[in-house]
Amino acid sequence: MIKKFARGIKQQLRFLINQIKKRQLKIHLLQKNKLEISRYTFTIKDIELFVTERFISLPKMGVGAVDDSPHIIMATINNIPIFWPKDMQIQDLPWLYHEVFDSFDTNPSSYDNPILDLPPKFHLQ
Repeated sequence: MIKKFARGIKQQLRFLINQIKKRQLKIHLLQKNKLEISRYTFTIKDIELFVTERFISLPKMGVGAVDDSPHIIMATINNIPIFWPKDMQIQDLPWLYHEVFDSFDTNPSSYDNPILDLPPKFHLQ
């Protein structure tokens, strides 16, 4: 019971620390943007999206072999199989998943943008 309580406190502290870090990063970027240190100008929404993505929690990935294919692996993220060349790096596959399968509500840079006219998502059984 004490371990469960301590885990809850640790999660709350991590959340609060991340909120403080997000706010500090946002303030820093807004000041930098205002001072025109960069040759680019970003909107507040651009900066908020960047900060959100810096602190996103990506899904866990499992990796396994594919029968009869020594050159392909199968990564699984949220029960969705992704077949990938074995000789290519896989560490960015959770980001790829995040861009393709997350809803626009949780990831505004997702392909699931309401202004795009895409067919409904497919569902794997």
